[in-house]
Amino acid sequence: MILEVTDELRNLCRGIASEGRTASEWAKIQSDDMFQTDNFVGGFERLENAFCFSYYAPSGAEFWFQITLQEVVQIAQGELTTVQMRPAET
Repeated sequence: MILEVTDELRNLCRGIASEGRTASEWAKIQSDDMFQTDNFVGGFERLENAFCFSYYAPSGAEFWFQITLQEVVQIAQGELTTVQMRPAET
């Protein structure tokens, strides 16, 4: 499934990008719930070398996606406008 990047996700990515950390630095402080907004919860996962998020759709369904630090910057800058996600495994 495709998620259109919302202002909420773009602002979240801007916050991450503004910290100026490398992927190695993020890996040292990994957390699966470091970032929480109304519809997104996630953080950096060292083993995936990416930010892993849950997206909670208005319908109540949960989806998962991951984005690299480079993709975070691209979303923050408006260059990347969609994200591939999948239904959460329960």
